[in-house]
Order: sequence, then C-alpha cells, then structure tokens
Amino acid sequence: MIVLRLARIAAAAMLVGLGRSAKGDVAAIAPEITVVEEGYGVVVKMPCVGCPFLYQDTSLGEDAEWRERSDGNSLLLNISLPYDSAHITINNAPLYSGRQNLPLIYANQVLSDLSTSSLTEIIASGQLEATNQLTTSGGGSFGLSYRQTLQDVTTSQGASGLEVKVFHFDVFGLYSDLTTPPTKYPMDRKEQKILEILLLQRPLLSAADPAPTYEILSAKLIPRPHARPATQRTMHFLSWD
Repeated sequence: MIVLRLARIAAAAMLVGLGRSAKGDVAAIAPEITVVEEGYGVVVKMPCVGCPFLYQDTSLGEDAEWRERSDGNSLLLNISLPYDSAHITINNAPLYSGRQNLPLIYANQVLSDLSTSSLTEIIASGQLEATNQLTTSGGGSFGLSYRQTLQDVTTSQGASGLEVKVFHFDVFGLYSDLTTPPTKYPMDRKEQKILEILLLQRPLLSAADPAPTYEILSAKLIPRPHARPATQRTMHFLSWD
C-alpha cells in the first residue's frame, strides 16, 4: 500500500514537472513593437481586427489556390529612418520623400501568435525586404489603403529646445488578388489601432551634418483618433495612379 502510494506521488510529481516544462517551452509571442536599430528601425506587428487570414494549402501543390479563414492575424510594418532623415520608409516605400503622389505599400500578414523566434528569423533572413509572401508565416500579402499625418509637437522647452514631430499611419483598407475573386476588407472596426511614431530632432555634431535630422524616439499603437488633421493625406490602393 505504501509502495503504491509512493508510486502515485512520484507519477503525479512527474506530470507536474512535465506540465511546467511544457509551459516553459511555449514560444513567446512577438510583441507589437520590435526595435531593430535604436532610433532608426522598428518592426510593427499591427493587429488586423476582423481581417480574414489568407492561406495556401501547399500539400496540394505550389499552385494550390489561396483561401480565407477566420484566424487572429496582424500586418508586419518595417519602419526605417535613414540617417539623413530624407524620408520615412514603410516596407520599402518612402514617405515624405518629395514625390507628389503617395507610394503603394504592401504588407505581409502573419498570425497574431507569431513567436518572437519566428519574427527574429524573418528579420534576420531579410524577408521583410522582399515583395512576395513570407516563407515562415504562411500568410498572404495585401495592398494597403492608408492615411498619413506628420505634425509638430509643442514641447515645454519652447523655441530653444529640439523639435519633436508625431507621425501617424492609419491603415483603413486591404486588397489582395491572391484569391479568386480578390479579397477586399475595410479596416473600419472601432477597435482597430493606428501607428504613432515620435521623431526627435538630433543635435548638430558638426557643420557637415545635414540639418535638420531626426531619430525615432518611440513607436506604439494607439486608438484611431476621431478628428482628422488638415495635413492628413490619404491613399486608396485601387485608385492609385
């Protein structure tokens, strides 16, 4: 009886240990904001509220049709700022570069529970720089309809302090021709968030430095504002010319 009881206790302890091990081995989910280069590069995993997840059953062959399913998913936005602050780049598309029309921007889709290790692999392998689907995420890609705003921020330091600007990037529609018929989705849910980036002016270190230049002070996802600033510009993907 005592031997049997000890055996049961040992078995229970083993199960508890396995449970703890399994929990410890669960891959950490990638955060919404990942800093790639301090001040100059971040990757944003923007939750796409209610968006269909596009997938391809490759077991049926490389030419298998793309389909939709309901799964929590996000869009990957690779944000970079060159050292001369000539423009802000989102997924290789330059914004505020002096061109008259806004550029086309495409974004790859990933499941919301994408792990930190998978995101690290995507970044390290240069897949964020590619224009096709990610090999490690399984999701499709979308053309984005978006709004952008860049405004000055008033600081307590006044005219003597360094300038701060706030950049808002609001994705309000998706389009993909991977499916038949093409997938169109309006990102108009009230829970949908937008990207906010604070840009801090860098002090001049020498006369040879271009002026003014900025660095990324912070990046975060915020609720979509109700008011639309007069400086806001809009790009409808299907109306791009």
